[in-house]
Amino acid sequence: MADIKIIATLQLNSPELLEDWKKISADISADLKANATGFISRESGVDDDGLVYCILQWKSVEDSEAFMQSLPLRPDFMENMVEFSRVVNMESMTKKVVTLF
Repeated sequence: MADIKIIATLQLNSPELLEDWKKISADISADLKANATGFISRESGVDDDGLVYCILQWKSVEDSEAFMQSLPLRPDFMENMVEFSRVVNMESMTKKVVTLF
């Protein structure tokens, strides 16, 4: 299996929510490092138009999908999603998977 990069984009519900997003993003990174099998790295940034990019590297698509499927089983999932959707325009999210060689 080849490593993959996931390039996700999203828009915030308001530019004033960038600091809130930075906290959510740091929490996501810490959770991945602590709990995600096959996780390698995650970076997040914003372009001049306010579009947020999250670039994640995983050992495999399967590792990424297994982690994502485990999230709804967590006791704090709904609470986390309420906060996430307060900050992020959920309809704006995109995701591309790139296989590395």
